[in-house]
Amino acid sequence: KILIRGLAASQRYLDALDAYQQALKKQIDTQAEFSRLGVQLGTDINSWFTYQQELSKQFVGNAEWMMGATALTVVILGIILAWLITRSITAPLNQTLTLAQQIAKGDLTGTLINNRKDETGQLIQAVSTMNENLKDIIYNVRDGVGSVSRASTEIAAGNMDLSARTE
Repeated sequence: KILIRGLAASQRYLDALDAYQQALKKQIDTQAEFSRLGVQLGTDINSWFTYQQELSKQFVGNAEWMMGATALTVVILGIILAWLITRSITAPLNQTLTLAQQIAKGDLTGTLINNRKDETGQLIQAVSTMNENLKDIIYNVRDGVGSVSRASTEIAAGNMDLSARTE
């Protein structure tokens, strides 16, 4: 009986040892699978990281290109705006200068049309008003000369008449 019990205990021990060995083999296989998956995960992470770096480089390259294009566009628009502003100032001043030169030569026939409300418009208006006032002065002087001429003609005629009567 002791022997049977010993044999039975040995059999249980052998069965337990066999189950342990199978569990150990399964654990070693599982551990090997986890190691393989860990290496695969590391490789995938490195590939993903490389892909993200490439995307970042492309994004930065595109951003740099767009910033350059935007800067160039702003510079071109600035040049155009500066040209338009300069033209809006110099064109009326050139017209005013032309009229002032005509007035200086004695030609009062020129006119300026002014729709501006800024300082340039005030200058144009002042020169135009000066031209109109000079025209009025000349008209008044001519009218005065004409009146003096008529009066002197009348006086001369009166003097001739008086002279003829006194003779």
